[in-house]
Amino acid sequence: MHKRNPVHPEEFGVLPVPQFLLTVAQAAAALNMAQSSVYELMNEEGLPYVLVKGAKRISPQALQIWINQRQCSTIAALQQQLRASAMETPASASEAEKSRKRRTRSTQAPKKAS
Repeated sequence: MHKRNPVHPEEFGVLPVPQFLLTVAQAAAALNMAQSSVYELMNEEGLPYVLVKGAKRISPQALQIWINQRQCSTIAALQQQLRASAMETPASASEAEKSRKRRTRSTQAPKKAS
């Protein structure tokens, strides 16, 4: 019987495939959500995955990058909302003041004519 010598891909200038890929269950545990939610993220929200013999696997690095991208877009959206609300505030405050003055005038007793 011949013993097989292990093949080292780096000897041939080929990088090995990452051996550490998360299963859907592991990714779900890491994200603290249900497995069905992870499948939904993969199918509808662009969570990257690779197929290994038909099984979906997630690279921890790709998962971290995906999370960071979503955080950046969420932060940008929040900043945009804050800028938009800051622009609306003076007009809203002005309208609120006018409304308050109208209510005050309408609740004051009419002056008696002398």
